[in-house]
Amino acid sequence: MPETGTDGWPLPEDLDEAALQAQLYPRAAPMRPPSPTPEPDFAYIARELTRKHVTRRQLWREYRAQHPQGLKYTALCVHFQRWRATAGAEVTPAQ
Repeated sequence: MPETGTDGWPLPEDLDEAALQAQLYPRAAPMRPPSPTPEPDFAYIARELTRKHVTRRQLWREYRAQHPQGLKYTALCVHFQRWRATAGAEVTPAQ
């Protein structure tokens, strides 16, 4: 059981409900959000994939050259598939 800072039972008379909650359940330090990964330009990827001899791996290498901490290859492919299933349906290669 976490240390409450009181001498034991019975609890002090001046300890109200909020103070007791604060002692029993201290707030955890807020977690730092992970550093934002730059989102690839999926419309550009979709357009480039319509060209001959252009592969996802080739486009991923270009992306990683610009963003060394960016998505790994598999993550990029998964995100691209999700994008294509939703917003990508609105973008045709001719656009």
